[in-house]
Amino acid sequence: MSPTGLPFTWGVDFAARRGDTIYCAILTLCSALLLLAIAGAAQIGAAPTTAFAFCGAFVIHMIEKGASRREVVAAVVSGAAFGTIYVWRHNPTSDFAGSTIGIPGAFLGMGSLFVLVSRWIWTRTPEKPVQFDRLRDAALVPLLRVVSVVAIAAVADVTPITWDSVLYAFDTKFGGAPSWTVGRWFEVVPLLRKLCAQVYNSLPVVLAAGIALQNRDRNKGSVVLADFRWLVVSLGAIGFLLYQLCPAAGPAFLFVKQFPDQIPHLSAMDIRPAPLAPFARNGMPSLHAGWVLLLYWNFARRGPWFRIGTILYLLLTVLATLGLGEHYLIDLVVAPAVALAIQGACTRTKSPSRWAAIAAGSGLTLAWLIAFRTGVASLAPPGLITWTLGAVTVLVPLIIEMQLPRFPHGKRAISDRSPN
Repeated sequence: MSPTGLPFTWGVDFAARRGDTIYCAILTLCSALLLLAIAGAAQIGAAPTTAFAFCGAFVIHMIEKGASRREVVAAVVSGAAFGTIYVWRHNPTSDFAGSTIGIPGAFLGMGSLFVLVSRWIWTRTPEKPVQFDRLRDAALVPLLRVVSVVAIAAVADVTPITWDSVLYAFDTKFGGAPSWTVGRWFEVVPLLRKLCAQVYNSLPVVLAAGIALQNRDRNKGSVVLADFRWLVVSLGAIGFLLYQLCPAAGPAFLFVKQFPDQIPHLSAMDIRPAPLAPFARNGMPSLHAGWVLLLYWNFARRGPWFRIGTILYLLLTVLATLGLGEHYLIDLVVAPAVALAIQGACTRTKSPSRWAAIAAGSGLTLAWLIAFRTGVASLAPPGLITWTLGAVTVLVPLIIEMQLPRFPHGKRAISDRSPN
């Protein structure tokens, strides 16, 4: 007899525990199969940005508090198993810029995700929220990348008309063709091209490192005014919506045979929106530049090395977006305005500068998009006026952002109006 007076309850308890074990085992197996399916569908070994996005999961797992030695070993072993299966199934791999780090890192990221989801599945109920938070943070950048790839590919056929020729024509108002200029630098200095391409591809893992560092600060009791996780996701979501207002693929896709050796003459072009092959519509604005700017705004004040590192990373990203033919110069000009609006919206403060940031960033962004959609931008005279418009669009967000409140790194907040 049991203490409750009911016979054989030990058998019921054992069956319940056995049922829970089988259920957890099935979920764990399903999570492994799902990771393999995503890796194969996303071609994780051949898609640079996707590979580095999954690498970011491993970085977050390792940097954030809570990863035991056993978890590290399990992540490495699981990653090796995922990599072996991926290659055995003859999934594609390629030698892209940074592949020696990106591909192994991608499989390690898969291992980390598998370990974290397993911990969440097998952990008892009181600890499940903690394990879920760890899993969510590690999966954030890979999930954002996978969703964005699917979304951009889905709308490529829906938006056959792009503004590429219009944006290119506007770029010439700055004098010459900026993307072609940097592209030729890359041909003269291959090492610069390789470095910039690696920086361009590695952005997801750098964003993941930022998320992990900020989470460590939060775990130590530091106050975080702007959650970097929300900044990254918000810019990705808003940027995708803006892509649909003025879709563009980039000069390397509009001028496949001419970039970067031969600058197209405007006299031989039809300067108006026109159909383009279903390449990814990732402009305007440049989200790469926007994300790196957010990285600078939120981490440069941690110390001189962070300041130097983020500035250098920003400069190399700007060169990469132009020289690789991914964006037009005007895409980069509008990026600070979008980033400012996101920074203001995600900053927890009662300061009026927050609303100034949202209003100025949103206003400048929409003004440029409307100007291109309506053809007003084409009326701007080349030279000084175009440079002035571009300079104002870049400098205003930089100046307003400096007014947003910041707490000293590692310090607790006294009020929402603490000085910078």
